[in-house]
Amino acid sequence: MLIDDNKIDLFINQRVIEKFNASAHTMVFSNPIHAITYLEVLNATSKYQERDFPHVIFLDINMPEMNGFQFLKELAKLNILRKNKPQIYLLSSSNLTEDIRMAGENEFCTNYINKPLTLEKITNLLAQPKPNLKTVKQLS
Repeated sequence: MLIDDNKIDLFINQRVIEKFNASAHTMVFSNPIHAITYLEVLNATSKYQERDFPHVIFLDINMPEMNGFQFLKELAKLNILRKNKPQIYLLSSSNLTEDIRMAGENEFCTNYINKPLTLEKITNLLAQPKPNLKTVKQLS
């Protein structure tokens, strides 16, 4: 799942993911509220296909209406999250220490990625266990 208000970033990130794995089923949302609504519907549905729930979420931090941290707060309310445990990567063009700290303190955040998303970053991140982000200054 890709969530980013910038449609150019969404397009590029989707292409990078497809290069990484041509058979990946990628859900794309330019509005985080629509993405959380989608996940809430899955949460309320007892019979959903495993492929309907994202295994990996790339989430932009700075978006209008709902930022990435607000999205994570809403997502934490869903039982389906604890059952399926997706890897959630926060994406940002920002190098703000505060964003990195908040990502490290969020139990659902797998890692923090500086934009742009690249094949090398995806390969490296998906091959690693969850790092202790509290000690990470910047992941690029």
